Amino acid sequence: MGWLNSVGCPWGYVDCLDKWQALIAGILGFAAAIIVVWMTLRAERRKERREFQALKIAIGSEIRQFALMAIGAHERCIAAIDHQIGMSLHDLEDACRFPIPVIYESSASSVGKFGNCVHALVLFFGNISVLRRTVDRIKANVHASGSIGQDNTKLVAGVLLTISEIGEFLVSRIDNPKYFEEADNRYRERLREARNTWNLRFPRPGNA
Repeated sequence: MGWLNSVGCPWGYVDCLDKWQALIAGILGFAAAIIVVWMTLRAERRKERREFQALKIAIGSEIRQFALMAIGAHERCIAAIDHQIGMSLHDLEDACRFPIPVIYESSASSVGKFGNCVHALVLFFGNISVLRRTVDRIKANVHASGSIGQDNTKLVAGVLLTISEIGEFLVSRIDNPKYFEEADNRYRERLREARNTWNLRFPRPGNA
């Protein structure tokens, strides 16, 4: 017990041990609290990563669905653009019948987590919203049994191609599971052909 005297303990040995035990217990309790907080935060981070990974897969699937619809609708517009009257209003409505982007809209508070893809993500679904408004405007000015004309057909085809191109960018960066690889490659090939056809038929100024 001589070490107790070396630290200058003015009490009896029993009282001094009680004082040191209380101090040690306090230190251990503080350390345990820190460990609990650290473990809790670590578990929360793991949970957030799992949830974000699930969100990426879900929204990646939604993007693929919309991108496939867009490229299909674009191809229909291109096939109809040779007709002097363009695409029929019925075909336009059928080709551009995009559903509500449920996953994207329900995860609006998490969009910022997508980092460098945020702008493209907002632009992708924003263009779909623009397309809907464009179709509604055309419908308001065309008879139900009529056609929308070549200019409107070209306008819609251009918006659809833009949506398709942004979709290609997003699926390769947001989420790219192996089981989508074959379908994604087929989509890229369709988009490449559509882009080449568009550039040949409607070359940009200076590229003609």
